Amino acid sequence: MDESKTKENFVKLTNFALARPNEPSLLEDRRLIIPVEYCAPEILQSAGRLYYSELSEIYSMRVLMREACSQGQLPYGSSISNKEIRQKKLNDEILPRPWMCDRQIWPIIKKCFDLASHFQYVLGIDVKMNDRLYGRYGHIYYNAEWIRKNKSSIILIVINTERAEHDASFHLELSSHKHIVHTFGLVKNDPRSTMLIQGPAPHDNLIKLLQSQQFKPSAKILKIIFLQNY
Repeated sequence: MDESKTKENFVKLTNFALARPNEPSLLEDRRLIIPVEYCAPEILQSAGRLYYSELSEIYSMRVLMREACSQGQLPYGSSISNKEIRQKKLNDEILPRPWMCDRQIWPIIKKCFDLASHFQYVLGIDVKMNDRLYGRYGHIYYNAEWIRKNKSSIILIVINTERAEHDASFHLELSSHKHIVHTFGLVKNDPRSTMLIQGPAPHDNLIKLLQSQQFKPSAKILKIIFLQNY
């Protein structure tokens, strides 16, 4: 490694496969040590790690980057058991910022954790998928309903693209704006896809609204959309 030639330094980050074993042969092998420090909470909550998704790896990446910013210090220290680490994760305890971590880097690292923490709902327990509406660009839209809540109608979006975690982050980031359809959160489901719960869009999509002159978004809203999408 040459600190003076940063563009010539290449390293392999890691392989998070051990943080999500889902094969019976692996789960039964007691000799296999699973690095709990890097496991996302939804993995620890599920039998056989069935709740794994691409966002779980974002969480693991956050832990690794925090470790890098603390000069290689173990995320939870060396005097704590896996059982204690597991409990801290299930209690949603957040690892603090290392004192030597750059203040511009930390918000990026923390965002990785915040995104993974949006897994709030379980398919079949909190939300029910109904009839399919349509699909486009790797997104499939379904009518859906709350199972235990008496709320307004909702839409379930299944994302099957390589940019699923980016798309999910995009929806969650914009959810707080009054002119953007509200995104309630992520759904624990099939690990091969990402699911989002959104409120309905009574006025259709942005393209049609712009073409019909029914809606003129402010420069602030457009700036946020463009910056998040590229």
